[in-house]
Amino acid sequence: MRGVFADGLSAPIHEDDTAAVAERALHDDGHEGAAHRLTGPEAVANAGQVAAIGRTLGRDLRFVEVPPREAGPELFPHVPPGMLQALLKSQADTVGAPPRSPPPCATSPAPRPVPSPSWPRPALRRGAAAGGRPRALPPRTAGHAPGPPEVPGGHRRRPPEITTTVRDVTGTAARPFTVWAADHADDYKN
Repeated sequence: MRGVFADGLSAPIHEDDTAAVAERALHDDGHEGAAHRLTGPEAVANAGQVAAIGRTLGRDLRFVEVPPREAGPELFPHVPPGMLQALLKSQADTVGAPPRSPPPCATSPAPRPVPSPSWPRPALRRGAAAGGRPRALPPRTAGHAPGPPEVPGGHRRRPPEITTTVRDVTGTAARPFTVWAADHADDYKN
């Protein structure tokens, strides 16, 4: 596979984890006004993601790095031309930047619970039958993380953030990229 920044890191999240957090946020009290930052459980390099898909398919797939100055619409057909340079810069910023956990911030009081509607909700009944609610939510955080570290030349690296939001909200760990690759193997078969 051709792409830019083989060593660029990201923390991809499985869509089933996104859906599980959304379900809890819609059905459980305590999420009003919260902005849940979702990531996968680990940072994976672009080349590592391609290799994981290859292992799932039983094929040797390799990431062929294209210099950013040669990247264009053929690599990014859905990116508006005026946005391409900003996208490339944000991807370049993840190379060589170790992943980070969100720093502790000042906490604000938990939101006041809102009474649940009185109509029946099948999903809530299923959740209660499957063992009840996950553990309580941590307090919401306020403030912002400090800026990314500066490296020689005044350039700032933006390491991928690794959050525990999926576990905190659902009570279940986020799925690693290898699970996503296995779940999507049929999408890559010809």
